[in-house]
Amino acid sequence: MKSILSKACFKPRGTLQSQMLVAFTDGSCKLCKTGGWGWIVYAKNGTLKFSDWGGKPHTTNQQMELTAMRKCLEFLPKGRECELWSDSTYVLGGIVGTVQKNKGDQMSNPRLYHPKSGWMSTWDRSTSRANFEEWEQLRKILEEHYHKKSILRFGWVKGHAGIEGNEIADRLANRYFASLRIF
Repeated sequence: MKSILSKACFKPRGTLQSQMLVAFTDGSCKLCKTGGWGWIVYAKNGTLKFSDWGGKPHTTNQQMELTAMRKCLEFLPKGRECELWSDSTYVLGGIVGTVQKNKGDQMSNPRLYHPKSGWMSTWDRSTSRANFEEWEQLRKILEEHYHKKSILRFGWVKGHAGIEGNEIADRLANRYFASLRIF
């Protein structure tokens, strides 16, 4: 299994509270329209900090990807520096705009969040859109982070490519199905 944590050559700085955080989020949905989400947060030195998972019936994969990102951002302390990684170009496109990835890449360069970046900042909120409620909840938590001086960078990671954080987030997203004992 490949580890993004070792790839980035992390060096601990100060206490755990002062270190940058690295997060991975993932969502999934089975054929019966039951979905799960999961996220994991590491301190930059690679130690596990926290993780969470959940799910709901009658949903879509995109809704679960959005929920995973929102739940992770709700957990993260405001005013901190964090890299957030997702395999969802749908979610990342809404937050930071076009995801730059080259053929064969397993990860993109993370992009700094700003309220005016991404197509989420330009769409007409009065118009009905797919997943409007989920996007609106995500927009609100991103604004909270922005106003509290959080430094958030978002990056794409190829799903099911052996990247440790993404694989763990995927397993957490699928844990909801196992808890139902129907799959």
